[in-house]
Amino acid sequence: MNESKAPSPVVPTPLATPLPARAAERGRWTRRIRGIGRVLVAYKLAVAGVIIVVALAAFCFVGPMVYHTEQVHGDLAAANLPPGSPGHPLGTDDVGFDLLGRLMLGGRTSLIVGICAAIFATLFGAVWGAVAGYIGGVGDMLMMRVVDALSPMPSLFILIFISHILPLNLLLLILLVSFVAWLGPARLVRGESLSLKVRDFVQAGHTMGGGATHAIVRHLLPNTAGTMLVNASFQVADAILYVAALSYLGISLPPPNADWGTMLSNGTQFTHAGYWWMIVFPGAAIVLVVMAFNLIGEALSDAFTTRTRGSNV
Repeated sequence: MNESKAPSPVVPTPLATPLPARAAERGRWTRRIRGIGRVLVAYKLAVAGVIIVVALAAFCFVGPMVYHTEQVHGDLAAANLPPGSPGHPLGTDDVGFDLLGRLMLGGRTSLIVGICAAIFATLFGAVWGAVAGYIGGVGDMLMMRVVDALSPMPSLFILIFISHILPLNLLLLILLVSFVAWLGPARLVRGESLSLKVRDFVQAGHTMGGGATHAIVRHLLPNTAGTMLVNASFQVADAILYVAALSYLGISLPPPNADWGTMLSNGTQFTHAGYWWMIVFPGAAIVLVVMAFNLIGEALSDAFTTRTRGSNV
């Protein structure tokens, strides 16, 4: 007589996420992204901010391919020409550089430093805050004391001090601005991590064999993405202002590099002579890009607030 063999039980693989759960999670993120998109479109000023950022990025990175100028060697014979001069729509500066081409070159530096510094600062601060919030106890206390110790220190003083010790280049400038900007994201993400780590989905990960790294990377950081994105948009604006402030104080990348802050600093030396275009155009560019990123940040903040109130996750 043949005996039917009972099927062996299926043992779930640790850390494996069931397919329905994965599909549900993808659906939640899709709904969140669509909701954020609707809020951004409804927030007309945010649309204006996005248009300004895209236009300035195209101006700085694509413009030099269309409008060719000499930005390495100046032409003293063409110095201080006013806007509308032949071959120089926005005039020239004190050493003969075409101001329109100089704005493109300077904007490229300012945007690269601002965006890269914001990304580095937000990511590092988010990881720091997530780890501190998750481990809790003495580890959390020690990590946040580092944040508390660095927070009262004047940011510009730190930047000036370090820039006088090390030779300044683009990478160092990005790292310097990131160094003074990561404290805010660390505090924000740590606060959210303290509440997230006791949620059911994090505890379920522990039950399935997940460790601290899995909980932080798989659950805490993705669920603080909204906070990180909003903070990053404001960080870009702050980083550009930091670069402009340093350049205004005479701390900038060596020639032939340029940035809007250096152009503004140089232009202030000639305002008494009536060369207004040397400060109006770089100053307007700084105001526009900072305003645009702040508008985007405000809209993202509203979008994620709306998403949070309308979601049970």
